[in-house]
Amino acid sequence: MNELAIQGEDNQVEVADTDQSLKHLILTGHKDGKVLVWRLQNYIAVLEDYGCEVTCMSKCFEGIAIATIQGRIFIWDVGLLAEQRVIDINDLPFKVLSSFIVSMDYDQRRMLVLTMNGDVIELSLNEVGGGEAIKAQRVQSVVRITCQSMKALTILTQIEQTIIVAGDNGLVSSYDISTHELIDVWHVGSSISSLAALELEEGGFVLAAGTDDGNIILR
Repeated sequence: MNELAIQGEDNQVEVADTDQSLKHLILTGHKDGKVLVWRLQNYIAVLEDYGCEVTCMSKCFEGIAIATIQGRIFIWDVGLLAEQRVIDINDLPFKVLSSFIVSMDYDQRRMLVLTMNGDVIELSLNEVGGGEAIKAQRVQSVVRITCQSMKALTILTQIEQTIIVAGDNGLVSSYDISTHELIDVWHVGSSISSLAALELEEGGFVLAAGTDDGNIILR
């Protein structure tokens, strides 16, 4: 497993750029709105104070995406020098059920965003007029997942082509990305707050689920 950030009161993501100058640099997001920078266990500085709860973070297009409870996603460059753009899911061309972003996952040129009430939004980076623009669309069938409160999402894209979501009811559900059909349901037994997956070179994958009671369950 490359990384598992268990989401609770705090969220964290590890970053590294191509010349390794940011190796072992860790960002943590907090309920008071602050994003802190650490090197291993040593505190360095406050990256930004957003004034409202930071709910999740993820690697993304240009570098790092930081989401707040108000539905705004702040995208920083890989060197953490400045914000490159801000995406407000409340301003998308379709209505969202909730602005509370609980999870994000990124692969190649697209990012999936999950809200508390079950919205799954795909953000993709497209070339437009010599520049790049972000296109947003709702993943329609996944929104119908009957989960009391979804909190975690991860994607598998090498072989399985699968979206995996989970939440308060303790169910881990996997869906085919192309057909949106339900593949499998796995019952953990307690509320799930985080998911992470590692695809294996020989085929298959390892899935880790972090629960609210502090356990990490592997499958």
